[in-house]
Amino acid sequence: MDTLGAVVDGLYTYITTDGALMALMGGAVELDFLFAPQDETVPYLQCRVTATAVGPGDPAVQGTYSLRIWDRAGTATRVFNIRARLMAILDGYEMYPTGADAAEVRIAWVADQTLEEPVPDWWCEEVTFSIRYIRAGEARP
Repeated sequence: MDTLGAVVDGLYTYITTDGALMALMGGAVELDFLFAPQDETVPYLQCRVTATAVGPGDPAVQGTYSLRIWDRAGTATRVFNIRARLMAILDGYEMYPTGADAAEVRIAWVADQTLEEPVPDWWCEEVTFSIRYIRAGEARP
């Protein structure tokens, strides 16, 4: 498996099995890639990932992992509580994905924003984390 695929799979498992996050989201964490179905139960998460080489011949890879938190409620309280939990479990997280060409992957917070939603009582918060790793097959001792 490629490293980015292993990172996405690892983050999916890590996020969707977090007990505190499950409780905030009503018992199960709904995490979809890019777009959620129209009838998705709320709250739910959407993720998006990017990755680029740092430079020609450089084994370092950097990218972003963005999560959009969607909810339909009278206030944004639950969205911000979910955001706080995602920050607690992902900012500073280090992972060692199985089957990947990377010895260690580091995740760190880089940005967040509340997105304007024209439909009343819909809330969306986006939180973005950096992804950094060295391709193990290209690292020199």
